[in-house]
Amino acid sequence: MAKNTMANRCGLDLKIYAYTADGTIADEATPLAVIDFANEVSIELASDMVWATGGQEHNKIVGFNNPIEGTLKVSTQMVNMELLTLISGGDVSAASTKVSFKNSKSVPKFYIIKGETVWVGEDGKSYAETITAFKACAKRNYNVTYNGDGDPQSLDVEFELGANAENSVMDIDREVEAGA
Repeated sequence: MAKNTMANRCGLDLKIYAYTADGTIADEATPLAVIDFANEVSIELASDMVWATGGQEHNKIVGFNNPIEGTLKVSTQMVNMELLTLISGGDVSAASTKVSFKNSKSVPKFYIIKGETVWVGEDGKSYAETITAFKACAKRNYNVTYNGDGDPQSLDVEFELGANAENSVMDIDREVEAGA
């Protein structure tokens, strides 16, 4: 299992784009929503290999790969209307300031998520990291809270990750920053 966590109020540039039928971004210049600051972003990918014997006196063992499954979780207090509209299943192109959360029987929408961040590892080096989730769907277990204790709102949203037409789930590209 691969697990990656960027934590405690990290600056990042996480852009959410519409997923087209051919698995590409329709308009890279215009993301549907942007998360540029988060308390925590975590990525978890998992897959298993199942082994079976040939049976009937065959000693050969055959391995079967299960598909890669994963999640991308974001916890942020910097919530914008585009992000709220996206997870509520509304029309993100609407110029309204009203977001309605209601039960929906519509087909889930898929998104491409691209993100960039810089962080310092336990080794003291600075790392630049770029992630791309090729096919993500917002899960319906998001948590939106409002309070009057200094943090006006917070949002925890989880995206289920799936494979695109090329069978790719996610790319993570990490580089050591120059001078680190």
